[in-house]
Amino acid sequence: MNFTKENIAFLPRQFVDKHMLITGQTGSGKTCTARSLIYQLQKENETVIILDPTGEYTKLPNMVVYTLGENTFIDPGSLEVKQLLRVLDIETSTLLTSKVEQAIESLKIQENIAGRKEVYLKLGLPIADYQDKVEKLKPWMNRYPFALLTKQSLEEFVVPKKDDTADYTLVGQVYDREKINQCWDDFMVLDRRIRGQCFLEMFGAKNQTGRSKYDIDYILSLFLEKRSMKRSLVLDLSRLKKYGNSQKYLMSLILKKILAKRMAAEFNFKVSLFIDEAHRYLPQNEFDMSENGFFQLLREGRKYGISLVLATQSPLDISPKLLSQISNFIIHRTSTLDELEYLNLEVPFEILNKLDVGQAVIYLYPKFYQKVNISLPEECG
Repeated sequence: MNFTKENIAFLPRQFVDKHMLITGQTGSGKTCTARSLIYQLQKENETVIILDPTGEYTKLPNMVVYTLGENTFIDPGSLEVKQLLRVLDIETSTLLTSKVEQAIESLKIQENIAGRKEVYLKLGLPIADYQDKVEKLKPWMNRYPFALLTKQSLEEFVVPKKDDTADYTLVGQVYDREKINQCWDDFMVLDRRIRGQCFLEMFGAKNQTGRSKYDIDYILSLFLEKRSMKRSLVLDLSRLKKYGNSQKYLMSLILKKILAKRMAAEFNFKVSLFIDEAHRYLPQNEFDMSENGFFQLLREGRKYGISLVLATQSPLDISPKLLSQISNFIIHRTSTLDELEYLNLEVPFEILNKLDVGQAVIYLYPKFYQKVNISLPEECG
């Protein structure tokens, strides 16, 4: 496809057939470029999902906005215990992790088998009775009262007595206070997180009066299974801004959910995912890379009709392993030769260093590049 140096108000769909990076200095026009591209994809009835960590995209026209903790939530029962603790930004011991896992099972029994939203008391509980209820739990019985997780975790520290009165037919007779004390600092962090309004609302344990709240899995399915008509989905994660590690891990988790849903279903349309300020959320540790949603989606997403568009100030913020999965680029003003060399593109530095605001070089795999002016459509204000 050919381009001229004339102003363009949008960018064509072919640009996001492969993963794309939008990069450039602060104020160089990256956000304008992303908005122009989103607008054009909307016009062509292409499905766009924006993971918005700041709330910046919620006011754009033709957006369906779901704010995590306000009108959408994550079902804690859909998460593995390690995922849950990562979202809560809790670095835990193996002991606490196992106790939280047991607590989740106990609370599932209470809500799904006993029909109660209360702590499952373990002192004096016959093992046979407990095992009978465990066997009645079905894989789909995932709901549990999240707000009770700390109290229930403490209940999992019951043990038999240490003297001749020990009864090994019971789950426990006394609390193992020594082990509780070993984990006490972690328990306090866990309790603060769970009691905090942000996480209570995010996990659906507390709702705003008069507001409906939908499971994020349901919202994602709506946009991944049916082509959107001139509207895009914004998942607003801005209520987690002060929990940077939680927001970063949640980004990865949502990308995993998106990839898993497309892998599990037939599809006949493509999906473009946009993430601005991506350098804040990308993994840097090569050891953790294979488990990260960004890397998994960059590596496997195109097989399932998913392209990822990342915007960041400098390509140096992206690890080589991630960058190797990106083929197309929109490059705004770049101030250092190191950045161009890192991208390994055949574009003269003299061009990139002299770009004005709103100007960019579009690079399409394998070797096509063109300097263009990008303006924001009037409809996008």
